[in-house]
Amino acid sequence: AGFGKQDSFKKSGSSWLDGISGEFGGGDGGGPVRVTDVYQEIFKDANVQDGSSWEEACLKGSREQRTLVPDDPEMNAVLGGGLMPGSISLVGGDPGVGKSTLLLQMAGSVASMAERSLQSQGIGMGPPKPSDAASESEAKSSKYVVPKQKQNGGPVLYISGEENANQIASRALRLGIRDPELLLWCETDADVIADRVANSVYDEDSTMSRPPSLVVIDSIQTMLCDTAGSSAAGGITQVRECVGLFLRLAKSTSVPIMLVGHVTKNGDVAGPRTVEHMVDCVLYLEG
Repeated sequence: AGFGKQDSFKKSGSSWLDGISGEFGGGDGGGPVRVTDVYQEIFKDANVQDGSSWEEACLKGSREQRTLVPDDPEMNAVLGGGLMPGSISLVGGDPGVGKSTLLLQMAGSVASMAERSLQSQGIGMGPPKPSDAASESEAKSSKYVVPKQKQNGGPVLYISGEENANQIASRALRLGIRDPELLLWCETDADVIADRVANSVYDEDSTMSRPPSLVVIDSIQTMLCDTAGSSAAGGITQVRECVGLFLRLAKSTSVPIMLVGHVTKNGDVAGPRTVEHMVDCVLYLEG
């Protein structure tokens, strides 16, 4: 993933990105890295055809790094062309507007592209394949160049601190999600979550054989981490520190993370306003 192993994701200094090592964490020893070196890394991953210029190859490589949500051109457009590796996004909205349902549907779609694990192979356990007509329609309606998707990603991890697995599965069933690569986890300890995801990236987790292609946290107000001390879940300190923890996790593992955020009666995301500036993207769902 371009990053070295992290000893800890706990904040160790004045910066939210303290402790991130590796060439894209800021070069050797945390120093600066040449932008042309990053271009070369993107260029290396691009499927370059004869006649393409260096700039075109880099742009193509950047697009191919993104994960497109199947059969959802509007979501892909809102996200700037799909899920960017290492991005962290915050989805806010009034209670009951459909934040959890939208992200669960998105998680199920991304999970349908995951490589089949040995445990999930068998009759009737394959992913729902997007129709050819839907794929062609998405390509025509989107202003972005849509690269051909490869079904070789990891599972999708849907983490809930508000519902149990039966409740989530019941909603998934109504949405028509049947994919075994959608993993449900009821957990509120942000440190445990970060360690599990990081261990899967560095091949040290026997329960997750591959890094997740997407992590959904529902919701950030239910999470707790050690660096916030004894403050209550949903408080200003806990929300800020948990977002900082997931920020470091996303940047150091290249795993995209979607956070569900509650809103106040004034329509703002609950917690400190700095949270909205820490994430890469803030989406508001209105109904």
